[in-house]
Amino acid sequence: MYIPWSAPELPTDMPEILRIHGRPGFGKTFLCSRIVEHLSATSVKFVAYFFLSSDHESRNDPYAVVRSWLSQPAAQPDVSPRATVVQFLRDVLQARPGCVLVVDGLNECTAPADSSSFITRFLEDDKNANTPATRVVVNCRDEPEIRQTLRANDSYSLAEYQISPRDVHDDASTFSRSIVDKKLAKKPEDIRASLSKTMTDRSDGQFLRLLLQEQSLKSWKTLVQLRRGLDSTPAGLNN
Repeated sequence: MYIPWSAPELPTDMPEILRIHGRPGFGKTFLCSRIVEHLSATSVKFVAYFFLSSDHESRNDPYAVVRSWLSQPAAQPDVSPRATVVQFLRDVLQARPGCVLVVDGLNECTAPADSSSFITRFLEDDKNANTPATRVVVNCRDEPEIRQTLRANDSYSLAEYQISPRDVHDDASTFSRSIVDKKLAKKPEDIRASLSKTMTDRSDGQFLRLLLQEQSLKSWKTLVQLRRGLDSTPAGLNN
């Protein structure tokens, strides 16, 4: 799905949006950073990107995404009202056809009380600013307001991909084994292999869950104690 989306020439005369979504801990932000790196290295077009975070002040204003997108192709972007910022984005996209816009973690935005409508309005403004040659990546959790807003429009082509545990299993397994080998280097190979498999199976592909399980791994513990520690790890990640 990514290959045709990132093709040098657009198959249609509409903006192309690639929506990637998945549960917490599935490595969405890491994947998004690799997409940015790949596009920056292989595309002759300009790539603008922004990574939202729940512990950063930008989460209060999704229009920080637009300002960041603007600040990258523009030498000195002005701090402007939303309508001006959106129009500026459209002007930039028209002046530089084929731009790629990337936003990660849009669901982290905790704008005022009407945050849902705030994000919806932001997405609508973003879609209105896009030109036919524009590509957009929206990488986030599968939040209803984001999903419904992107789907409720026929002015662009929308491709969607949901990251599944199968997609990240091999990477999670490798990461799990590296954790066990580092924390329990003196344990026998068969014990490390068994614990690594247990961690991978319990993580359900969530890398953050593996990091939580790492905290219970102590070299002085017996095998029974180690398994008990893994079993006591919270079953899911919702935040």
